[in-house]
Amino acid sequence: MPTTYTVVMDEAWAEWVAGVDELQGTVTHLGNGRVRFNETAIAYLRCPRPPLGMYIHVNDDNKLFVDFAFFDLVPDR
Repeated sequence: MPTTYTVVMDEAWAEWVAGVDELQGTVTHLGNGRVRFNETAIAYLRCPRPPLGMYIHVNDDNKLFVDFAFFDLVPDR
């Protein structure tokens, strides 16, 4: 079973992230600022191709960086 991760962020950023063309089909906006990323999204965001319109990246500590804020990627069980 593939690993998915959930992030809680500002609702406006959640909507933006879920709408990024490069992430279509790999990210699900769950509402209330919650976004679920599948393994493909995480792999892409570890080394994204610019530009995404806003700085977005995942580091080795499983932190999602959006613009100048960071959020914990929590593995779903």
